Amino acid sequence: MMIDVLLYIILIFFAFFVCFVFCRPQSRNKSPTVTHQTIIPKKPLSEQETFGKRGEQQVSLMLKKVAESCGGHVFNDYTFADQQGFSTNIDHLLICKGGLFVIETKANKGLIYGNDNDDYWRAEKEPWQEDKEFKNPVRQNQGHINHLRRMMGGKAPKIISMVIFSAASSLAHVNSSCTYSLRSAYEYLISKANEEKYSPQTVERFRRILFIIQEEHGISIEEHNAIVRDRFSS
Repeated sequence: MMIDVLLYIILIFFAFFVCFVFCRPQSRNKSPTVTHQTIIPKKPLSEQETFGKRGEQQVSLMLKKVAESCGGHVFNDYTFADQQGFSTNIDHLLICKGGLFVIETKANKGLIYGNDNDDYWRAEKEPWQEDKEFKNPVRQNQGHINHLRRMMGGKAPKIISMVIFSAASSLAHVNSSCTYSLRSAYEYLISKANEEKYSPQTVERFRRILFIIQEEHGISIEEHNAIVRDRFSS
């Protein structure tokens, strides 16, 4: 009888011990383990940069559609630096049977004023908005073309300059033969891209040359911007 009582007491003690060890609340002073990850916030885009990116995306999608219809190839954000340290950022390239189209995209809104010989063009906006002046995009694109032609050497195909305003309300006050709205650019490219200036084999050779330039001399947009800042600050 005494043995049974003793055994019963031992079992009760053991049960209390188990509850005390495994069921007690954790100390409030003990902090949970937290894994910290350093997150570098991205610099938010300005309104102008947002419109610019949107315009480039619209043109990129349009060029993809044109390329699919004519067996061409598209390069977007084609950025490279030469051995002299000069860099170029071309918004878009389309190589096809009709030639090589070098395209500058502008997202300026409003009425656009300018001609090929002006240093600056102007975007006239709504009365409550401030008008904006910007560098002549035709000259700007011609600089891209000259740089690209030097990189390609004697292997360059026929190069056609295009400046596309993706958001302008009117280009009626622009005196330039290479300036287009998104719609008129598409119509022009469809008509020119299928012209038989080059065979599919030649188009592929040009595409390969452009690819090699990008592989051997390509830089990032950030590197290009740094080069431009250094050049104009010195």
